[in-house]
Amino acid sequence: MMAYGLRILNLLVDKYEKSEAYRQQQKQDRRIMLKLPKEFSAYNMEDLDAKILFHADITQLKEEGLLDFAWVKHEDGNIMKEVWLNLDQLESVYARLGRTPKLETVDSVAALIEHAHFHYYTWLNVFVEGVRQRIESRKTYTPLLPKDPVQASQIIELLARLDSFNGEPVNERVLSSQLFKDSKYFQNTLKTRVLRIVRDYCDLLDAGTEETEGEDLPESSEELLLQMIGIFRNPEVIEFCGPLKGWISGTAADFTPFVHGALVNAETVKDLRFDSACVTRPVSRVLLIENKANYEHYIRRKQNEDEVVIYHGGFYSPVKGMLIRKVYEALKSNDCEILVEHWSDIDLGGFRIFNRLKKNIIPEVKPFRMDLSALEAMRPFWRPISKAYAMKLEQLLDDESFVEFHEVIRMMLSEKCKVEQESFLVRQGEAF
Repeated sequence: MMAYGLRILNLLVDKYEKSEAYRQQQKQDRRIMLKLPKEFSAYNMEDLDAKILFHADITQLKEEGLLDFAWVKHEDGNIMKEVWLNLDQLESVYARLGRTPKLETVDSVAALIEHAHFHYYTWLNVFVEGVRQRIESRKTYTPLLPKDPVQASQIIELLARLDSFNGEPVNERVLSSQLFKDSKYFQNTLKTRVLRIVRDYCDLLDAGTEETEGEDLPESSEELLLQMIGIFRNPEVIEFCGPLKGWISGTAADFTPFVHGALVNAETVKDLRFDSACVTRPVSRVLLIENKANYEHYIRRKQNEDEVVIYHGGFYSPVKGMLIRKVYEALKSNDCEILVEHWSDIDLGGFRIFNRLKKNIIPEVKPFRMDLSALEAMRPFWRPISKAYAMKLEQLLDDESFVEFHEVIRMMLSEKCKVEQESFLVRQGEAF
């Protein structure tokens, strides 16, 4: 069965595929070698029968021309010193192992992405270009793609299909069935890799994901990341409250009576149309709230009759962004002076969420309860921040697009603190 020999041969190939000889595709003077027992601790054995079997395996592979070895001086036949790969017989080595050469896998991925171009999720072009460059310079591709070329191609195919939908949401299991004839294949095989690609490359995700600092994402955050590429497990629901009226497929829809909040699904948002007569009474303020508990508390106890309140969430999905834009543009066309405010955590994510909203949809949006006085008032609820987190905060001081928060950021850095939005609901027993 060659229990030891094939293990050694695989380790040598692993080492080769990380070497300069592999990257340059040229034979090098330096051997691809394992030192024994330093790089194969199982050789440091007192079991004589096992050692004899090990020697027999290595000797046979040498006779096959796949590797060579040397004995410790004066220990011929007793203790091996090192084992090295025969680079002239790589094809035979791979065949002996039944292993696909890494270069073949890399070439197949290179061919797959050669003409890949994304028109809707344009940030994926940065990901693809990074894969191309890594293949050219290192003859390998990003670990964000699986080593298995079939699975790597499936991920590229999946992303291309999503891009072709132009932001149209699709159910996770339906998509998986369409592409792979298995409703759970995406979830069980590809999802983790896709989430990492979205998290690392989506330019919309400067906000909302840094809190984990390298940890696994909670399930709720996974759902939000998937929404950023149009995948949902359950139909996305958008929540808002206020004296709005519009049209859904030509039928008038008045949301004013929903004093405890209106909920519409993604398809309804697409059909929903507001015009200049979009309010049932004068509106002077729009408030977008990140946290669900704060949103529900506010519309129950604090909302004024001249306000529209929208549940924003950690970062808005394409559909939620669509609703925010429709409401904002309709109110602007109503020739009213409207104050638009956004309320998030007083932290890195909150600042980035606000900045994204300001940059992409509402240039005149103002922060609400995210300033120095709000931070000082919440001192009993301060949470500590790490050095790495503080470094990310400090970078915002050099970015004028975050100028609204520079003062509060300086205090956060000085006090090494941040505040979660929910804290406002329990501050010393007060109703905020």
